[in-house]
Formats: sequence, structure tokens, C-alpha cells
Amino acid sequence: MAFAAKPNTGGLFENTKNDRSDLSGQIEIECPRCHQKTSWWMNGWRKVSQSGLSYINVVLKPKLENPAAKQEEPRQPH
Repeated sequence: MAFAAKPNTGGLFENTKNDRSDLSGQIEIECPRCHQKTSWWMNGWRKVSQSGLSYINVVLKPKLENPAAKQEEPRQPH
């Protein structure tokens, strides 16, 4: 059985590419109101707080199949 991403879950893995982040992955987010699913790229950086606690700083970027087409579509309010 192939891996299937579940809504509102994602994974971060060691970044093996020559990228700036320590970790990379993806997440699929489902809107609780309209149930529309969108896929996002995730990047993570290992950090240490001033008090010495380790944490991961995460940034999400939308996965756009055709960025030009997405910009032309009007946004619908939720």
C-alpha cells in the first residue's frame, strides 16, 4: 500500500539538498469550514532559546502547481 497523506498532518525530514533549512517536508491542510485541502512545503531550522531549550522554527510555503493560474483565480472568503 502506498503512503497517503492524511489531512492536517505532515512530516519533516533531514534536508539532503543544498538548501538553507535543516529539515524539509510537506503538509496537507484541510479547511474546517469548506473542507478544501491545500498542500504546503515545510522547512525547519533547529534553534536554541535564550533559556537553553531546543526547538524547531517552521516556515510553510504553499505548493502551487501553476502559480500564474492561481493568481488569476479570485479568492473566496471563508
